[in-house]
Amino acid sequence: MIVEDIAGRGIIDYSRIELVLEYDEQLSGSTGCNLLLGRYRVDGSAMTIDIAMTTRKVCPEALMYQERVFLGTIESIDSYRFDPTGAFVLQDGNQPWVLAQSHKRRP
Repeated sequence: MIVEDIAGRGIIDYSRIELVLEYDEQLSGSTGCNLLLGRYRVDGSAMTIDIAMTTRKVCPEALMYQERVFLGTIESIDSYRFDPTGAFVLQDGNQPWVLAQSHKRRP
């Protein structure tokens, strides 16, 4: 999934935040600066995400700030839904925090 919005703020132009949810509940992706690995759990519409590690590359301050907001946001997620456009929405209660569009994985 390609993240298009975090907490209603959008994302920095030309940055790419990505989440890959594997069938075995493994999670990987990019914060726009660093790579991340973790696990997720789904039970009905309930969802939790636990980030186990990120790489520690230093990026421009704006990307580092966006990364901190993104990581803090996805660890507060407790459910998900699909909006009318088909976008994947990660939320905390009824508050949508992350909006992502699915994409096909590159070979």
